[in-house]
Amino acid sequence: MGSPVIAEAPKTQGEQPWKPQYRDQGWAGMRDWLGTPLRHRLVKDSGFLSFEDARTFARSLGLTSGKEWEAYCRSGARPRDIPGSPDSLYRDQGWAGIKDWLGAPPRYRFRTFEDARSYVWTLGIKSQAEWSKYCKSGGRPSDIPATPRGVYRHRGWADWGDWLGTGYVSVSKQNFWSYEDAKDFVWTLGIKTTREWLRYAKSAKRPAYIPISPHMVYKDKGWAGVGDWLGTGIIAHQNREWAPFKEARAFVRSLNLTVGWRESHYRPGCSRRGINLIVVWREYCKSGERPVNIPTDPARIYRDKGWADMRDWLGK
Repeated sequence: MGSPVIAEAPKTQGEQPWKPQYRDQGWAGMRDWLGTPLRHRLVKDSGFLSFEDARTFARSLGLTSGKEWEAYCRSGARPRDIPGSPDSLYRDQGWAGIKDWLGAPPRYRFRTFEDARSYVWTLGIKSQAEWSKYCKSGGRPSDIPATPRGVYRHRGWADWGDWLGTGYVSVSKQNFWSYEDAKDFVWTLGIKTTREWLRYAKSAKRPAYIPISPHMVYKDKGWAGVGDWLGTGIIAHQNREWAPFKEARAFVRSLNLTVGWRESHYRPGCSRRGINLIVVWREYCKSGERPVNIPTDPARIYRDKGWADMRDWLGK
């Protein structure tokens, strides 16, 4: 029997390695070419435990993360028959990740929506703000999510009133009267100011069909300001139509407001005459004689429309 014919090594350039030329003649890889044992034989013959036995040992350590496993391996306490790199050794023998190797629980495992909600109801929490405070207190069980709306979005979540057991229904889901009907009702109350309205709105006297925050509910449905809502006719400062600057200034100058110094109005660091002019204007505004199209704060309203200072405004 003659000697086997060995293929001639191909010509190479530089440091290109030599490779046997049996690609289509039975080549099965370098491990087969060199006679190196297969991976399962390596595990068997290298002195390491089988995957199942090694994993059982690893789980008995009570470790929960890859970092803890690495620290354990560096500590010198790892037995010689337990590999330090199990992911490589047991790649084809059952390896399913470090969590499976250590037997650590999944990162998040929450109760079902119904069970979690039942627990939350026992806490007596009344608002979303109280819930947030409770979650930050450290008393929340790990299987109760701090953000239930996201966790249970498609698994039972309705709203915060349902989650906390308060029965509160969000504004977007409440049935309010139309703006005109609600406004007609509010006019009968005789409320004159925003403060009075808030006091009434938060009381038990307010019907469920009248919103606490009408400016939000009726934002694009007829809302025209608190004055219109309460029936007082008062127009919000930012919604008023002011007289043109020159026209307003001419009117103010025609008043010929007198300048009378008052020592009580002096403040260090300011011109006495300047403060006096401001005081005179404020007193006039409080008199009730100011037309509605003349602003009390002309410096802001006419900032980029000709305003110079109070002396120019009053003509002094």
